[in-house]
Amino acid sequence: MKYFFLASSLPPLKLGSPAGINFEELTEMFKLQLTPGDMKRVEKVRTYFDLRNLVHLFEQEELEPYGNYSKPELLEAVTTRSGLPEYVLDFLEEYEEDLERRRHVPQILVQFFREMSESCSGFLKELFDFERKLRLTLMCARAVSRGRDFTELLKYEDTGDLFIIHLLVQAQSSRFDYPPEFTELEELLVEAGDDPMEQFKAINLFKFRHFADRYLEKPFSMDALLVYMVQLILLESIHRLDSDEGKKLINMMVKE
Repeated sequence: MKYFFLASSLPPLKLGSPAGINFEELTEMFKLQLTPGDMKRVEKVRTYFDLRNLVHLFEQEELEPYGNYSKPELLEAVTTRSGLPEYVLDFLEEYEEDLERRRHVPQILVQFFREMSESCSGFLKELFDFERKLRLTLMCARAVSRGRDFTELLKYEDTGDLFIIHLLVQAQSSRFDYPPEFTELEELLVEAGDDPMEQFKAINLFKFRHFADRYLEKPFSMDALLVYMVQLILLESIHRLDSDEGKKLINMMVKE
């Protein structure tokens, strides 16, 4: 389905400039104009943030405002063991203490990315594959910079996956070679130096640029609207770095 009116009414997004719309306003427009099937695609993106917010809950941190659940709703879902994917409910049942949950939380994301790879197509498939590889790359790069063997960090991954193989051969290396698709990110991080705020901005800048030219030939498609939503989230995340809440997002990118 094509969304001519909706896509035409959205203000352009540009780095360094006010968006002219916020995430809450965008989601209200989606609820009014998208088909039920396309809303489910939006909900899949927001489920990714629900899982990230679970980590924030375990760490007793503020939640990111992009999930399907508010903080009270997510707390209730965790307490009542309802409304969450089956693999999350199994995880909560197996690990009851927050310390254990923080230690094993990567397996939730591994399962999420695996399910999305099997069930999604179009931009969603591309998005979650990109997010998975980016997270793993940053996690392994940080481990190498600290002189750590990161083999244990990949224990939930498929060791037959070519991307994982590329990472594992560097597990005991003194220097991490970024995969080819992330060499631009490496350059941006070098420019950012050791300032975690600048590093976070560099990561989101890389992500924004990565998605910038996606589906330009199909501007009224649902995939194009999903690209817009993701870019809006990135712009808001960069802006939030100016607040105390934003500082808590930095380690989330490479949560081990």
